[in-house]
Amino acid sequence: MKNLYFSDSDNEQVSSMKNRGQLASSSSYLLDLNVEASTVYLSRPLPSTYSMQSSDSNDLSCDAEITKVRTSEQREFVLEAGWHHASALREENGEKLAYNLLVEAYQQHEQSLLKQLLWASSLSLSWLDIIISLCHEIINVIRPDKNHDAEDLDIRHYIKFKKLSGGLRNDTKLISGIVCSKNVAHKGMSTEIDNPKILLLQCSIVYEYLRHVAARIVALQPNIVLVYRNVSRLAQDLLRQHGITLVYNVKQTILDQLARCTEADLVMAVDAHIGRPRLGTCKKFYLKSFDIDKGGAKTLLSFDMTHLGGTVLLRGALKNELARLEKVASFFLFATYNW
Repeated sequence: MKNLYFSDSDNEQVSSMKNRGQLASSSSYLLDLNVEASTVYLSRPLPSTYSMQSSDSNDLSCDAEITKVRTSEQREFVLEAGWHHASALREENGEKLAYNLLVEAYQQHEQSLLKQLLWASSLSLSWLDIIISLCHEIINVIRPDKNHDAEDLDIRHYIKFKKLSGGLRNDTKLISGIVCSKNVAHKGMSTEIDNPKILLLQCSIVYEYLRHVAARIVALQPNIVLVYRNVSRLAQDLLRQHGITLVYNVKQTILDQLARCTEADLVMAVDAHIGRPRLGTCKKFYLKSFDIDKGGAKTLLSFDMTHLGGTVLLRGALKNELARLEKVASFFLFATYNW
């Protein structure tokens, strides 16, 4: 059995072994090599008496070494410069060839998986190319950000599927932002605003002193107000007179998604003690109507924004078929994102 010492510096190794029998470097390791048993053990050496009696300056230098350890974000960034970018791979050591072979094998597996899912759900294989292209677009556009939601990095929680019967299958598309089946409170309110300021209220506006409540909302200078509960007719008219677009009876899930994606505060009550909440924003707010089957129409509100959320419009079939397609697309997206 042989005991070997390794450190970052050869000079440091020689001097340490001669003077103290132990290594001073914090990055030294003890290699226990047993040739007969064919075993190798790697461990840090036990602290010597000398290291226990080291000066405060040495402790500070050791602490400095610890603080230089790369964060997980830095390590992920280094990885992205390799296998995630084929152009950076080298051909002389076989990296690029191995990458291409792996990608080709995965693409075959990807198609086989989706075919199996479509067949099991009694769906046509004509959806194959549409779903593959759609999921790849989602992966390239939508980027879950742990700075906004550190405990939830499942890509499926950032994507919402909206089923609109009728239309063509090629009308299926990704909208980068939040979409909901709502309309503005009054036809005289704006239905298209660039870079709006958005106020989110998790309360109703139906009690007395409505003029004072409306005045506080107006003082915040929002362009759009979304309310979880009902809003009285008087409050609606007061907000419309100040050019504010109002949407009420909004689902809690939609408010939560908008709060995360627009970085707006969710205000619980509008009273005299309210501070100045943070208003959210997006690239564009707009309203659009879609023709559905049986001659009907569906109105959707869209908040076009960044990579923090997206909505998939599923079209080209009846609603029961689109419901099965949603389950297939959601599972396939999860598998594709984590390959």
